[in-house]
Amino acid sequence: MLKKSLMVFLILLMTSSVVVVLADTLYPNHNSNFYLNYGSGSTLCSDTSTAHSYFTYGDAINTSNARLSVYILNSSGTVVASDTSNSSTTYASAWWTRSSTTSHGHRATSTLIGR
Repeated sequence: MLKKSLMVFLILLMTSSVVVVLADTLYPNHNSNFYLNYGSGSTLCSDTSTAHSYFTYGDAINTSNARLSVYILNSSGTVVASDTSNSSTTYASAWWTRSSTTSHGHRATSTLIGR
């Protein structure tokens, strides 16, 4: 089994132009800061009498091969808003607004890619 897995990995490596080197994922608390291997950010949950807005945002480290992805999750864990940084910008932000207070969560992922 190990030999077959290694062979599949080598074929994938030879045929793919992008290889993910390292990645990490975090489910930060509401109204908090978070720190990943290749980026950092914050979550903000604002519930007022007229608007209920939920944000996850941050920056990847300042390099063209680092990516930060941020997400807002509904109560079922389904992604309802997301954004990812790219080689042109390190910033990513996801925003979800509801008419009433809504159970939700936050997720952030950072990745360092190699070519």
